[in-house]
Amino acid sequence: MKIKIYSIFALILMIPILTYAQNSDKAIREEGYTKIFNTRLYAKIPENFKVLNEKAPVIKKDGFTYIFLIEKKQNYFDQAKAFDYNIFNNGKSKVTEHYDLKIDAYPAKYMGVEKNGMKMHILIFGDKKFFITALGMNKKDDKENEKIIKNVLFNLKYSN
Repeated sequence: MKIKIYSIFALILMIPILTYAQNSDKAIREEGYTKIFNTRLYAKIPENFKVLNEKAPVIKKDGFTYIFLIEKKQNYFDQAKAFDYNIFNNGKSKVTEHYDLKIDAYPAKYMGVEKNGMKMHILIFGDKKFFITALGMNKKDDKENEKIIKNVLFNLKYSN
């Protein structure tokens, strides 16, 4: 009898939590965001960009402009310690910008790296329970797509 009472009590407590999660996701979608497959991420997909398929969290415009999104159940703070700008400052690549910021209220780090005529945008963010890596890439001199990629990366949403 006690098990039934505890089960009913637990179910009653879970209903508001489940409803909140559904309403939160709905609110994000209503803001023009698209859920990224195989992640808890939402992104505003720019015009002329598309999600490649339902199994890969990749947004593509053309052969030179991509955004890759990776979610892991790791501690962001542990991973952020290894996010060293000096690793990319060598004879083959050059860090052109780097800074700390917040993405959807989570701590984040961004780095722009140029190599072989391309610009790579590396963004990491998360908390103790998750770690997101977002990579964007465009031709080095393509300032229009660089601005679009940064806009997508800096406006990502994460839904628990």
